[in-house]
Amino acid sequence: MASDFPLPTWRSIKWFKKAHDESRLVLKRTRERSLIWSVAQKSLLIDSVLRGYPVPEIYVQEKTDEPEKEHYVVVDGRQRVQACLEYIDDKFALALDQSHWGCASFSDLALEDRHSIYTYSFLVRRLPPLNETDLLTIVSRLNLIAMSFEEPTELDSSQVDMAEPDIWSPAGLYLNTHGE
Repeated sequence: MASDFPLPTWRSIKWFKKAHDESRLVLKRTRERSLIWSVAQKSLLIDSVLRGYPVPEIYVQEKTDEPEKEHYVVVDGRQRVQACLEYIDDKFALALDQSHWGCASFSDLALEDRHSIYTYSFLVRRLPPLNETDLLTIVSRLNLIAMSFEEPTELDSSQVDMAEPDIWSPAGLYLNTHGE
């Protein structure tokens, strides 16, 4: 089975937007850790995209329902893709006062920043056709592994060197216990 998995590829946010606009993108609801991201979590993702930081890979199944009509089913990473699409559609503004971009909506960004979002590429792993049981097993394992890294833990500035710790606080990812 391991040999059935193709090598990862790169897909830009523009690619996801185009597939979505053409009704070829399916944001499949699976057993993800949290059903709905907060605006603070979405904002951290967009801030990471704008800075060119890496984010976790996305798992997609390519399905052909009709001749020459492919659909792309996002089986893991749905919230990342959905957050990017929502931001591009001005459905929320950034909620990171300390970010370089402040509380900007997509349309408020400079042209070069909007271009940076469209051209940002996610690492995408294309999954072969799988039955629902195997697919859920894979997604569950991915989420269990990720959850082991997300156990509640209190970090402070003596444990982690972060250039801009104030942008992490709204999402509950950074706790400053030293009054810095």
